[in-house]
Amino acid sequence: GYSDRHITFASILATENNTVVSFKDIKSAVIPINNLLTGTTLPSVTLNSGESYTIAVKGPYAANNDALIGALVSSNKPIAVNCGSFAGSNGPLPGNIDLGIDQIVSAERTGTEYIFIKSTGNDYLEKVVLVAHEDNTEIFLNGSSTANYTINAGEYVSLLGSNYNVEGNLYVRSSKNVFAYQSVGDDSRPDEANQEMFFVPPLSCETPKEIDNIPAIESVGNRIFTGRVTLTTKTGSALKFLINATAYTLATLPNYITVVGPTAVTGNPDYECYVLTGLTGNVSVFSTTQLYLAAYGSDGAATFGGYYSGF
Repeated sequence: GYSDRHITFASILATENNTVVSFKDIKSAVIPINNLLTGTTLPSVTLNSGESYTIAVKGPYAANNDALIGALVSSNKPIAVNCGSFAGSNGPLPGNIDLGIDQIVSAERTGTEYIFIKSTGNDYLEKVVLVAHEDNTEIFLNGSSTANYTINAGEYVSLLGSNYNVEGNLYVRSSKNVFAYQSVGDDSRPDEANQEMFFVPPLSCETPKEIDNIPAIESVGNRIFTGRVTLTTKTGSALKFLINATAYTLATLPNYITVVGPTAVTGNPDYECYVLTGLTGNVSVFSTTQLYLAAYGSDGAATFGGYYSGF
């Protein structure tokens, strides 16, 4: 969906004085808010510590739909970047709007291997977007020996729920670093109201073995959500849990928690995945190897989602 309510943006926060931020590789025919675009470049801006600057495009202009996907933000000093959109949709139903926002990392902290775990939305909602940082970036899905896609810097690939394996996970390998965004949905409502987007960490030997701790994993403020927790770890790893200060193994988790897994990852037997539902309270998870944990929840039309680990 792409109406006049839709705004896609990138917001930059400076951490030091005299930070020069530049924007380029924005798609042609774009009309940004305040219309400062010259060709495919916006004027650079100088920020001091704690100051921010936002670039944005607005619907319903067709050229603005994916105008900022692949845009390059660069600076001479460290910055924090948040990006996403308001009032858009990955679903086909007319009039449906949602939002997805996350903080991203710089190109050198992205990677070449990713594992995505599917939620319960339809194939349109379960979308993965991969953005290349360098030319001739080859992308391989589920262990394919030949590239499924080859894209250049600033170009992107959209994958749908149909690209996941029967176990509900998707392994992506690329020849050069890519930025990875995952959108998920929920089948509990027919109106596709429960969409969420989050930035996905790459597989890395530097990823911690524990997440300690997540307070009230089912809550945002005073609102209670129903959802899922997904885990990815090395095959054969032992998992332990601390829930409200009580220790559990995978086998001794309370019976109100449903565990699906371990499930095999097509194309990468070194990793396995789990999906847990019914997990509540203050939660810590420990693995004997790398551990990637994401949480997703919905309540009515409200949704949250994101990773607690990986960077």
